[in-house]
Amino acid sequence: MATRGGASCLGRDGEIGQLAVGLQADIAVWPLTGPLAGRDLVEGWFRCGPLAPRHTIVAGQAVVTNGELVSSKVDEMLRTHRSIAERFQAPGPTATR
Repeated sequence: MATRGGASCLGRDGEIGQLAVGLQADIAVWPLTGPLAGRDLVEGWFRCGPLAPRHTIVAGQAVVTNGELVSSKVDEMLRTHRSIAERFQAPGPTATR
């Protein structure tokens, strides 16, 4: 109900908001193990849940399976990420007066 209602609010009915053939869907599966606080699993998950998903599917393609990245492009993506991060972290021009 929440996903269909959210899609409707965004004016994207029939495009997102449900798991169906032909629609866009991203799915993340999080383990419910470890130190979850209290009796309410949802609240416990938000407060002290897992740091990484068990499975993630984006636009129908597996990205994480059993907690591991599965893309053949991981090394390439990490190089690109490192390069961009270094540019962000580089000292900027020194202001002169």
